[in-house]
Amino acid sequence: MLECIKSLNQLDQSNLPFFAQENYLKTLSENYGWFKTDDFLLPFIERKRHIFRFVTFTNETIYLTGINDEKSEQAFLNEVVGYLKNAKCDFITQPPTNVLFKTYPDKSLYAEFGTYIVDLQIDEEALFNKIHPKHKNVIRKAIRDGIIIERGYNNKDICFEIINNTLQRQGISFQEKVDFERMIELMKDNTEIFIAKNNEQFEGAAIIPWDKNTAYYLYGGSSAKHHLGSMNLLHWEAMKYFKSIGVKEYNLVGARLKTESNSKIHGIQEFKRRFGAELRGGFLWKFNINPMKKALFDNLIFLKTRKRSADIIDYERK
Repeated sequence: MLECIKSLNQLDQSNLPFFAQENYLKTLSENYGWFKTDDFLLPFIERKRHIFRFVTFTNETIYLTGINDEKSEQAFLNEVVGYLKNAKCDFITQPPTNVLFKTYPDKSLYAEFGTYIVDLQIDEEALFNKIHPKHKNVIRKAIRDGIIIERGYNNKDICFEIINNTLQRQGISFQEKVDFERMIELMKDNTEIFIAKNNEQFEGAAIIPWDKNTAYYLYGGSSAKHHLGSMNLLHWEAMKYFKSIGVKEYNLVGARLKTESNSKIHGIQEFKRRFGAELRGGFLWKFNINPMKKALFDNLIFLKTRKRSADIIDYERK
């Protein structure tokens, strides 16, 4: 039987993935919870914008028992969609790109997507040997040239500045500073901040939340002019650190399965792959429960921004 859990007392969070934990959900919305059956768990946040109600799932379906049956998961997802229909939710949005489902509900809009994963359960020498020679060369050069990697919550302001400036150069908006600080405060027990320094100049930054199984390269950025190996060394030091505390894998978060070889996206994905990462596939999906209200929502966004609302699912389906 499907339950919608809103009370923390009803749920054991000790072994939950990071993106299913309450402190993370709180950073996104005041309205959050978990859909649960005996076999599955699915965390969500709910948002309201004027007359619109919509839900976003923050983690793929969590398997609670030994069952490993995609048909059973699909039936669970269909049940969740039915619950949200009855609750007068208007639409389910695409989840973040770190959320890869094994399957998707009937009549949903979906796209295949992937992520690059580095296995941290091998010894450090083997881990370094799996890295592409070009990455290894720039890591060694960064060390010789005196690039320093610092880890610590005290660098949060520098981290915000670097990431915000990076996204601005790409025409992408980041969080407001007050929202960023609230997020970091709520997540700080299971989040690390890494900074790359070159002669006292801050050149790179990364925010990496983690749980017992996985560390996630959630946000990152670099200064407009930076040492070629700054971010390579930052990732290498991050991987060594998470390996040292027993984390099993390093997730570089997000990869399109088809890219043009000369595109910027292809270059970013090659950067990730060359850390010895393996591509893991899955599905992103969304659901327009009330198509008329979703169309109205999209049209209002267009009137405000003069841009048509589109996400990765829309891009991939084209």
